[in-house]
Amino acid sequence: RRASEAVVAFFGWTVALIAGVLPAWPVGVITSRPEEEVGGEEARRIIFELEAERRKQVRADEERKAEIAKKEAAQDAERQEARRRAEEQREAERREQEQREEEEGAQAAREEAARAEEARLAEIAAQEERRKAEARKREEAELAELAELAKKRKEEQRYLDWCIWNYDANPERRFLEVSGGMVSFPSDEKANFCNVVTAEGLEDGAVFFEFVMHQIGDEQWCGLTTDPSQAGGRVSGRNLMRSWTYYCGRRLGHKDSKLTENLPALQVGKRPRRNFARVVSGD
Repeated sequence: RRASEAVVAFFGWTVALIAGVLPAWPVGVITSRPEEEVGGEEARRIIFELEAERRKQVRADEERKAEIAKKEAAQDAERQEARRRAEEQREAERREQEQREEEEGAQAAREEAARAEEARLAEIAAQEERRKAEARKREEAELAELAELAKKRKEEQRYLDWCIWNYDANPERRFLEVSGGMVSFPSDEKANFCNVVTAEGLEDGAVFFEFVMHQIGDEQWCGLTTDPSQAGGRVSGRNLMRSWTYYCGRRLGHKDSKLTENLPALQVGKRPRRNFARVVSGD
């Protein structure tokens, strides 16, 4: 019976302990024998110790759970940080890849432009070379044609009559008379002199000229010039340029015939170079 009571009493205390109200309970049934009292001091001490142990265990479990939760939170934060860093790394790699592709595309475009420019310049150079080759070919053909013409001209000149005076192109032809190879200046009433050149000019070779002086009125120059524009009455014999002439001198009846500048001489341009015998009519 005591065991049954103890069990019942302990069960009651356990329920009360679980409910958390045992410390407020008074001691149970009071008997004349303290050792028979239910919920004695020793039992309460044991129960409190068990409760303290339980609470300690609960706190330990809670702390362990909190530590586990903290570790899990830290691990989760690390995983999130790792995912963030991985995402940033992937984004950086993506941007780097895009930049690399963009630079490669730009480099390829520059290389293509450089190749196109090189091809364009090469084509221009080739065209220029073709143009020069064609120009050289034309020039060679023209030179060959000129050489052939010069050859023909030289052959023709062997039989050319050099004593044909250029009467039609002379600006003062009204003062001249031409008959075959003879030219005359019939009057000095309206003009004091007149220069006459041949219709054909010498180009090369050696040609012998013979001048026959049918009549010399006063002064006379006979020779060559490289400037046919001096024909006419603009330039006197004393002022002929680019010329090599024989000056026949003043006539002996002229009052100044003995002056040095009026003596017959070989004249180059405006200057006499060497004197020689006077030329007279019929020479």
